[in-house]
Amino acid sequence: MIKNNKIQQKEIIINNLRISYCERYSKKNNDDINSIKKITLFLHGWGSNKESFTRLFSLKENFISLDFPAFGKSSKLKKSYTLQDYSDFLHTFLEKVAVNRNKNIHIEFVVHSFGGRVLLKYLENKSKNIYINNLNIQNIVCIGVPFYRNLTKIQKLQIKFSEFLNKNKYTKYFKQAISPIFTKLFNNKDSDYLALSDNIMKKTFQNIVNEDVSIYLDNFKKYEENLTLIWGEKDESAPLYYAKNVHEKYPKSKLFIIKNAGHFPWIDNIEEFKKFL
Repeated sequence: MIKNNKIQQKEIIINNLRISYCERYSKKNNDDINSIKKITLFLHGWGSNKESFTRLFSLKENFISLDFPAFGKSSKLKKSYTLQDYSDFLHTFLEKVAVNRNKNIHIEFVVHSFGGRVLLKYLENKSKNIYINNLNIQNIVCIGVPFYRNLTKIQKLQIKFSEFLNKNKYTKYFKQAISPIFTKLFNNKDSDYLALSDNIMKKTFQNIVNEDVSIYLDNFKKYEENLTLIWGEKDESAPLYYAKNVHEKYPKSKLFIIKNAGHFPWIDNIEEFKKFL
């Protein structure tokens, strides 16, 4: 019988930022939490939060789901972040929340979109022995991860135009006049960049999308047999061929395609998705 299976909402301070996360540890036979050998860590996508995985929580006995800095209920950034900064954050979080409880714990990563890019950078740093710990990675589940840079021409133009304005000393009146024209020309309600309201997050977004994480894909080799790719067949943010390319590179990995699903396949088709997680 599983006891104490209530999801707990918690906070921790990392790099002077308040980080929100939730966790559940299912204790059997009154075992101490340190006896738990495996947990699942959910890493959400850009603009999302830890609650985006709520439908999947019931599928895992022991899990942690966090809000990255600047997302969900975690603190806003005080300066722009790079992918390296998010990787360093992930390392510190794992050290404080997982490894400190159990020195030989096994981690299963379930990562979506931006969360997968952070994981790739983390694996790159780990392979170079930048991060030293006893963390054992058991499984990696990737969902709609932009393994390759896939900015559209419009998105690239949006970023370049914004950088142009910010680098030059235009009058306040000129910026007020040009902004509505810019928005009308390039308006896209699904644009992650246009949805950002402050310069720190805009610069952070630029830092993230401009780093080519495809060069870190070789780090999946070590986990090939425990690598699972779950993709929506209609994913436009991370097209299906991304997953097919990685699966071809690592044929021992597993690829599952969710029909009638887009970038959030576990929301679009939960019953089909549950078969593969």
